[in-house]
Formats: sequence, structure tokens, C-alpha cells
Amino acid sequence: MNYGMAVGFVKPEDFIVESDGCKIVVDPKSMNYLNKMQVDYYETIQSSGFKFNNPNAVASCGCGLSFKTAEKTEMQKPKPCH
Repeated sequence: MNYGMAVGFVKPEDFIVESDGCKIVVDPKSMNYLNKMQVDYYETIQSSGFKFNNPNAVASCGCGLSFKTAEKTEMQKPKPCH
């Protein structure tokens, strides 16, 4: 599994999570894998971007964009970084 963000339309079945004035839309299928996840934005001299802290992930790739949950046992390891 991997994290992704895009601009799009909100569907009636989607979940909208709001924190500190920021709204995040999550589709129903993904909600089970993202429950209690934290999303932070960071800026350093070298880079900037979003950081995902997912308590449901049991493994992730080096860049943190792909992850594996305990429920997805058929995955031997997360997808490699791009």
C-alpha cells in the first residue's frame, strides 16, 4: 500500500477529517488502514513535504510512502521507493 494525495471531488461516501483548519478526505476502503494516522508538514533546508505516522503500519519503505499492515500478510515487503 502507499500514500497518495490529489486534488479531486468529494464523494458522498468519503470521510472528511478536519484538524487545525485543514480538511483531509479519505475514501471508505482506505479509512481502515489510516485510522489514528498523523500527517505533518515539514520544511528543512534540504527538503519539504508531508510526513505520515501510521500506527497501523508494521513496515514501510525507506522514504515512508509505502507501507504494510498486519492485515496484508500476503505482502512480503513494502513497495520500493520511487
